[in-house]
Amino acid sequence: MKKSTLVNRIMGFLKGGDEAKVTRFETKLGKYFSKQIAMRNEKIESLKDKIVDQEEAMTDSVVNIDLERINQTDGAESYCSSYVSRISEHVTKIEAYQAEIDVCKAEIARFEKVEATVYGEEKKAQEGPVN
Repeated sequence: MKKSTLVNRIMGFLKGGDEAKVTRFETKLGKYFSKQIAMRNEKIESLKDKIVDQEEAMTDSVVNIDLERINQTDGAESYCSSYVSRISEHVTKIEAYQAEIDVCKAEIARFEKVEATVYGEEKKAQEGPVN
């Protein structure tokens, strides 16, 4: 009888230890998903601020014409190229920031999909009904 009790106690201890490890892992996994998504959301906000700054700089560039260079016909024609190039640089930077935002959004969607796969219906039930 004592042998059976010892086995039961050992098995209970092992099971309990494994359960604690899995619970700890689940907690860390939840924090990992939250942290990864939060980091990307912060990056998106930073990129949106950079877009606003770049749009302001572009607006300034649009109205900032070098009057000395457009005084004569030849100067005006050559200035067109550099003027358009300067504006185009701003557009390119804005597009690059937007592309980075799109990548972050895709990464967030991927993490959310993986998280939903890991937690399944359990996660949805904890979050409550979606409106």
